Amino acid sequence: MRVARPADGVLAMKSKSFLVNARRCALERGFSLVELMVTVAVLSLLMTLAVPSFNEWIQNGRIRTAAESIQSFDPDSSWTAIVPPAEEPAT
Repeated sequence: MRVARPADGVLAMKSKSFLVNARRCALERGFSLVELMVTVAVLSLLMTLAVPSFNEWIQNGRIRTAAESIQSFDPDSSWTAIVPPAEEPAT
């Protein structure tokens, strides 16, 4: 099978210009500054909403672990054992 070659330089010029455009498109595939700024803004908003919930979740986990370790000393104890006793009335 023979490959057709252009008789004149017109097709050669078109193919060369196609390669130049392809290289230009390959170089322009990055992010613009606006896209980067929007992404940072959205991520910071999500983090602002997520961090307090995450901190509360960590604190509840620590409290639960402490309560379970206290209960493991005496398996017959109830969960009310970790509640501080009420103050006695003054006489």
